[in-house]
Amino acid sequence: MEDEFGSLALTREQFRELVLNYVIGMHVRRRAAVQKNEENPQLENLERHLLAFAAGFEAEDIVERSEDSLYPSKKLEDVCHELLDARDDAEFWERLEDELAWRDFLLTLPKENRPAVADSGLNPPDIYYKKYTDEFRRHGADRLVVDSAREPLDSACWPGRPKRLSCRALR
Repeated sequence: MEDEFGSLALTREQFRELVLNYVIGMHVRRRAAVQKNEENPQLENLERHLLAFAAGFEAEDIVERSEDSLYPSKKLEDVCHELLDARDDAEFWERLEDELAWRDFLLTLPKENRPAVADSGLNPPDIYYKKYTDEFRRHGADRLVVDSAREPLDSACWPGRPKRLSCRALR
């Protein structure tokens, strides 16, 4: 590729990887834009510009055409969604492990010490994470039970607590 800034020499495989990573990034940016109710037409223009180089890299299979536009092929979109779903899944379990490890750790402390510990920047000892990492790897959520009789951890004792987990927040 040659333009006013010079050239960018890529192999066919490097171009395909660049497009894959760009499209994944576009999905992430679009999710954020939807949540913020924003639009960024420059991103769409950049996508079309990048996809216009597909023929020169013999990568037409990752591009589809409409009347006057180019967009990622269904095959490419499927790969992107598969990768994003795997990332979302991993992030969900990591966040769940983190919340539960923190909860269990803070519950071992006197109530008056919890805010200082939560604000200290320290993490709970690994044993608290390992418990849930091992459990979720072996059984997923199959053995996860909500104890409605148990009092929740007082959020006032955990200042700066991360937002509550929700699948919506991860999508």
